[in-house]
Amino acid sequence: MIKNLLIAAIALSMLLSGCVSPVDAVEPSPTQPMPVEPSPTLPPLDLTPAQMSASNTLAESLGVDVGEVSFVSTEAVDWPDGCLGAARPGMMCTQAIVPGWRIVMEVDGLQYEYRTNQDASQIVSAAKIFSWIRSGGIAGMCDELAIYLPDEIVASDCKTGSKVDQLSKVANEKEGNQLREWLRTYEAQTITRDENLAADGFLFEVVFAGQGDEKMSTEVEEEILLILGDLYARMMQ
Repeated sequence: MIKNLLIAAIALSMLLSGCVSPVDAVEPSPTQPMPVEPSPTLPPLDLTPAQMSASNTLAESLGVDVGEVSFVSTEAVDWPDGCLGAARPGMMCTQAIVPGWRIVMEVDGLQYEYRTNQDASQIVSAAKIFSWIRSGGIAGMCDELAIYLPDEIVASDCKTGSKVDQLSKVANEKEGNQLREWLRTYEAQTITRDENLAADGFLFEVVFAGQGDEKMSTEVEEEILLILGDLYARMMQ
């Protein structure tokens, strides 16, 4: 009897000290974290109707959540005409002062300017990033191309009129990305090329609304002239 009690006491002591594990002990399995669904970012709650309209329009155009749009500035402006001072070639505008707003927003490092009337029932992008003009030649050409953010391209001449399309439909993906990268990188400037050494020469002018701070090299200027010329040809073919 005493011998049995001693054996039991020794076994219990070894079990409590960790020397012996129960046969039926089960190692606990680590808990798996529950997946967290990403929640969309939301715009501020105190936006004016004009700001809300502009941010919704921009977000829809870019295919992003409206909460990814940040506001740079909002300014009350009396626009000079019914096109809010942002008429495209061939557009008819009423000649009356229109009170409204200039709203500048930013997404992914690029700024976008939108203009609205007072109640934001009218809204137009005024973020013209490239303006290309070719004039001269024996035939007296007067060709123009304008590119607006987020996705608009307008081509016109003084003989056949104008055409408007989406930049993403005219330029390939590589060209579109390159144009935006130039916009982020280089400062605003005007590029001119005068080829009037011959009787049928042309004068080229590009107004570039760069948002960066680097100076553009001659090589980049030539690339820009080449791409914009190609885009104009595609638009007018």
